[in-house]
Amino acid sequence: MTSGSHALPRASRASRFTLALSLSALAGACSSNSLGVARSAISPSSGGDASSETNWGLSSDSGSSSRGLGTGDATAELTVTAVSVGAESACALLSGGTVQCWGDNTYGELGNGTTTGPDTCCPETGDGGVCASPPAPCSMAPIAVGSITSAIAVSVGTESACALLAGGTVQCWGDNTYGQLGDGTATSSSIPVAVRGLTGAMAVSVNSYSACALLTGGTVQCWGWNATGQLGNATMTNSSTPVAVSGLTGATVIAAGYMSACAVLSEGTVQCWGDNSYGELGDGTATRSLTPVAVSGLTSATAVSVGQYFACALLSGGTVRCWGANGNGEVGEGTTGGTNCLDPGGCLRTPVTVSGLTGATAVSAGNFSACALLSGGTVQCWGGNGNGDTLGNGSTTSTAWPVPVSGLSGATAVSVGNNSACAKFSGSTVQCWGYNGAGNLGNGTTIFSPTPVMVQ
Repeated sequence: MTSGSHALPRASRASRFTLALSLSALAGACSSNSLGVARSAISPSSGGDASSETNWGLSSDSGSSSRGLGTGDATAELTVTAVSVGAESACALLSGGTVQCWGDNTYGELGNGTTTGPDTCCPETGDGGVCASPPAPCSMAPIAVGSITSAIAVSVGTESACALLAGGTVQCWGDNTYGQLGDGTATSSSIPVAVRGLTGAMAVSVNSYSACALLTGGTVQCWGWNATGQLGNATMTNSSTPVAVSGLTGATVIAAGYMSACAVLSEGTVQCWGDNSYGELGDGTATRSLTPVAVSGLTSATAVSVGQYFACALLSGGTVRCWGANGNGEVGEGTTGGTNCLDPGGCLRTPVTVSGLTGATAVSAGNFSACALLSGGTVQCWGGNGNGDTLGNGSTTSTAWPVPVSGLSGATAVSVGNNSACAKFSGSTVQCWGYNGAGNLGNGTTIFSPTPVMVQ
């Protein structure tokens, strides 16, 4: 089923986000898209929230009145193998193949069969203050996604999410206005539904209102919103079922962005397609492409992550190169600005090296910022930080070069969302920082934190 609607989708309540997964970040769990992979256990913890519910114990019970990563049965403690951050929600993949999510649930983003609580959050303020508009349903701590039992990867977008299952199929849940659930309808779903006709999937990446899957033969299929050609099938027609990206073969990594997408090919080159108003395609032009074009000068890429209007590639030597919008220092080369483009701050239409960054093992691009996981287990971030959202260094100052996230060591993965980010640790914890108006940080509150806090 297709639709010819090309209008820009509604803005998210925070600011617009698109998260792209890089396979190398998820490679530890299965090998998948732009969020990070994690391999450690979540320690049992308990606490309270602003509501009357106080059972925050660890649970793998998909029926679940109890919340928290892991399980309430101490004899069956689960580990977290991946974490993915979206616009106002996030999800974790557990070692038993289940998925737990937290944050906003207005469109069923938590996948638990409801579009209600268990909590009520105020996304407009995010500081525990008075709501500027009616509060939204949310969960301030992780709850189980119903019916998912064999997931090997998870990816979260603006108001939807998808899980890759062990058999090579994909199931998605949440908003479906643009067909981003891939089930052939435009009907939103608060429980996972199968992406129609998709088999042999190896990775999945969800962005704002579309998604892409990498298949076993090195081809890519995408579905959902297509106003700027981000499905890569030489059209600008939305599709509620997967369509093949034209002419793309030998792909090893897929990363979907807001209005563009990119893939790493087996020889280490990168190809991108979709909007190019901000230089998102990295080919040195401002010309939109409805089919893949080569990013200039990249020959040793191992992963790619696409943000809102920019993208970053991880190179085999542990450096990172970025391109696209740079009004907030998103490309990380030490300055803001660049060539005139739709971004009033300018943009860079070909890749530049992120300043001073070495030893990177993963990269994740979010709305206006990006973070890299370093070989020593620390995380460094750069770009927009006007509200202290995603740099995690305790400040509200944007930076055009990498800065360390405060107090993090031993991290095994990082994922950047719209206005928040999370890191996974081998020592058994997940920590998140930034905007928290929808319970995005999973710590039982809606209070913003410019430094990492523990997910319950």
